[in-house]
This record gives sequence, C-alpha cells and structure tokens, in this order.
Amino acid sequence: MFGYVRVREDELKLKDYALYRGVYCGLCKTMKKYTGLSSTFTLSYDFVLLALLRSGLTEEGFQVRPGKCAAHPIKKRPIAVSNSSLCYTASVASVLAYYKLLDDKDDRDKKFSSLLSPAIAMARRNMKKALKAFPDWNLDDLAGKIREHLVKLSESENSAESSADMCADIFGKLLRDVFINCAENSEYSSACADIGYHTGRWIYLIDLCDDFEKDKKKGSFNPLLKSGFDELPGDLLRASLFRESAEALHSFSQIHMKYRDISNIIDNIFRFGLPNVTEKILKIDPAVLPEHQN
Repeated sequence: MFGYVRVREDELKLKDYALYRGVYCGLCKTMKKYTGLSSTFTLSYDFVLLALLRSGLTEEGFQVRPGKCAAHPIKKRPIAVSNSSLCYTASVASVLAYYKLLDDKDDRDKKFSSLLSPAIAMARRNMKKALKAFPDWNLDDLAGKIREHLVKLSESENSAESSADMCADIFGKLLRDVFINCAENSEYSSACADIGYHTGRWIYLIDLCDDFEKDKKKGSFNPLLKSGFDELPGDLLRASLFRESAEALHSFSQIHMKYRDISNIIDNIFRFGLPNVTEKILKIDPAVLPEHQN
C-alpha cells in the first residue's frame, strides 16, 4: 500500500532534491542500525515525509554528508546523519510493518498465512528493538492504535456495507494518529493530524486505483469492485484524490518552519507530487489538472 508519496523532481530545486534523497538514504541507515537490516526492505519515500515533517516541527534539521552504502558502494551519495526524527520514523515504520503483516495474515488463507510466519517473526523482532531503544516515545500506545485501526479496516473491507470512502476514512485515521504523535504536542499538532488524515485517505484511494485492473482479473478484494464498478470510475476518483492532496496542502500551509528547504520539499509533495502520481495512475491529461498545482 505504501510507496506512492513522492516529490515531483522537475518542480524541486537541485539542492532540495539532494536533501530529499539524503533523508531517504539516512533513514535506510537508521533503520538498519536500530530496527534491523531486514526492516530496510519496508523502506519507502512515504516515510521520508514523516521524517521531514517531524524534523521541521522540532527545528532539528538535517546534516547531510557524502557517503556510501551496500546498495551504492562505488559512488558517494548525500546521506543524512541519523537524528531524532530519523530514529522516530524508523521506529514507526517497524511498528507499521509488523501490524500490516499481521493484518495480511489474518486476511489470507491458511496456506498463504503460514508463508508469512517467518516474516512476521522477523518484523516483530524489529519492532521490539525500536520499542526498547526509544522508550520515551510511547510507541506501545501508538502500536495499539495502529493495530486497532487495521482490525477495523479489515472488518470494514469484509463488511457487506464496505465502500472505498469508508475504508479510506479508517486508513486516514490511522495515519492521523501517526502524524499527530510525531508533533509531540507542538502548536501545530492539529495541522499534523489533518495532514496525516488526508494523506492516509489519498494513499488508500490511489492504491485502489492502481490495483483495480489486477484485482479485477484475479478476483481479489477491492472496495470499488465490491461496490459494483466494472470499470474504474476515473472522474469520481480524480476529484476525490485531488481534494485529499489539496486538503493536505492546506493543512501544511498553516505550519511555519524554520528550515526553508524542508518546507519546500513537503510543499512539493502535496502541491505537485501527489497530483502527479494521480495523473499517471489515472492517465489524466495534464491540461485538466487542478489550479493548486500550477
């Protein structure tokens, strides 16, 4: 489900893009150190948004230095030095990975579920490392909320009254709790909660769109198919997706950050990145994109 929240590179300054890539690489190294090598397989640019937002709120910023890694051993790349925001994001990523795997196991048949057992055991170890390393972040409480939301999401998806909007609302509330937790009771906690909620709704809906044809062919669950749509309702989803990215952008506009580069990247994600992904997946003519992109 994750992996859709990206910047639009051609609308971002080179130095800001270098920071964006550096935070991604820094998060990878931080995950490897604190939540285990295997946890890095769940890394996506979605989590970079969380790290950027937390760093901007705490005015921690990032130190980026050239370095090498196992994936890129020859040429040095910009890598953000591990800090509190990267550690927090790595921890949250491990919690999400574990409970998402549990949820997948519950939704699968017994044969497939047994194949997930080793991955679940490893993800649980990774999460336990995070909980032990950072006891002051109340991650146990957040983990409980994430599990509760995923259980509700599973129940909703299996309900006769299931709808894309109902399921997106639950996933939005899940990310709302993740994002408000990263705000650490700052004056912008409410704005962070709204950013998480609308980003979560956008992620759930864009994932449904991306998987629609595959789910239709395989007979897999998809709320849109369950609602009786034989073809992807592009116009309806286009309006919903652009509304969610616009709402997230509006919520972010209420936050004033010390670091302009971090603010530029987050603004790019909501103003250009999410609409660009929407455009590509729904195959929308750029001429009809909403005004907040221009």
